Amino acid sequence: MSSKITIFYIGATGYIGGSVLQAILAHPKADTFEVTALVRNETKAKAIEKALGIKTVLGSLEDDALLTEYSEKADVVFQNASANAFDATKAILAGLKQRFDKTGKKPLFFHTWGIAVLVDNALGEYLSPTVTSDYDLDTIDKLPKTIINSRVDKLLVEADADGYATTFIIAPAIIYGRPRGPLFDGPAPISALVTGVVTKWAAAAARKGRPGIIGKGANAWGYVHIDDNADAYCRLFDAALFGSAQVSHGREGYFWIEATEHTAYEVHKVIGEALVALGVIGEAEPASLTADEQVKFYGSEEYAAFFAANTRSKGDRLRKELGWAPKHTAQKEFIKDIKEDTEVAAKALKA
Repeated sequence: MSSKITIFYIGATGYIGGSVLQAILAHPKADTFEVTALVRNETKAKAIEKALGIKTVLGSLEDDALLTEYSEKADVVFQNASANAFDATKAILAGLKQRFDKTGKKPLFFHTWGIAVLVDNALGEYLSPTVTSDYDLDTIDKLPKTIINSRVDKLLVEADADGYATTFIIAPAIIYGRPRGPLFDGPAPISALVTGVVTKWAAAAARKGRPGIIGKGANAWGYVHIDDNADAYCRLFDAALFGSAQVSHGREGYFWIEATEHTAYEVHKVIGEALVALGVIGEAEPASLTADEQVKFYGSEEYAAFFAANTRSKGDRLRKELGWAPKHTAQKEFIKDIKEDTEVAAKALKA
């Protein structure tokens, strides 16, 4: 019988998932891991296999039977593909329960949720005084069920309480920075960066001719560099799997990831400056979008309001339980990285 630690990884081709997977494979004990990644097509499967040397299986979050089958085989499941895939989460948990019933060992389930569950209705008009810690379970429990909060987290909390899986609910802030490594820099790279939030805003600015904000752009979100985000996941993974530290899970297993905080106006202004320097637009100063422009650039007023909200969070658990300390916190570095993200987006627009 194999002594390998089996990992079923969902979201390997994504901006978050790909960078975290590379970091997991750089773990000192990675030679004991047997990773199988779920991918949608043969092209991506071949790219991942060539870049990382892991196994792949073709499928999607809609393939409930497949999710259950491969979760049952896994000591560890990472779900980095969708924050609120309710049916997929149930299918994964069904597989983990089957594994526990057969082996008596509790598998680990790391689920990427979304800090957007904290959104308010600021519409860009003000900076909220409320900053929610991941220790504030009373507030987390009272978060309303909405389109961006399907209560997937409650499924994980219940599974942990039922004793057949150890679960972790991870909610990163807005992630920025270019992911690097064999998955992104090789001969057949996964182009995950163009899916980042910053690149979406850059594309909208290019279409408008200047950055567009909702209201005053006074609302703020947390931000975390792609490398600091991956480090946070790895620390949590290491503590949970190898016992390097006592770590919360289940009911207490919410982990926010944030390093700095910036208003919408500040970030759009930096994007504007980068696009002006590239000759893509002629005006760097953000302007308020009309209701029609909000629909044009965001798809709907509701989606625009999502980015015009405050989501002020504090990741206390990572800092206090795992000693995590983000390295990318300097304002100058933040501006440099946002401008680099914008340059990548500008190149994608021309392609």
